[in-house]
Amino acid sequence: MRPLAVIMLIALMAAGCREDPKLRAKLDPALRQQLEDLAGAGTRAQLSVLGKCSSPLDEPMQSRLRRAGAAIETTAGDIFAARVRSDSLIQVARLTFVVSLALAGSADPSGSP
Repeated sequence: MRPLAVIMLIALMAAGCREDPKLRAKLDPALRQQLEDLAGAGTRAQLSVLGKCSSPLDEPMQSRLRRAGAAIETTAGDIFAARVRSDSLIQVARLTFVVSLALAGSADPSGSP
């Protein structure tokens, strides 16, 4: 029963991301594709992500990121690098101060081409 619950959770998260344009806009295309692929396969994974925030990260913001499921590796001003389980990524993206998320190494988290 547990694998079915994981599949359902990831599928619901991927569907929720597709249905919420503001949330979808926070995720770079490679990250969205990775979530959809994981949901389709019924698996979850630990993802390395880069995030951009609306202001430099302070301790309360870092605490909220950790509670949402991000294992913060480093920060620099308004940018952070973290490891996030795929089934926690949407909770991180829903934080109001998170502006964008990208797979580490795949894109600029600022959203610039």
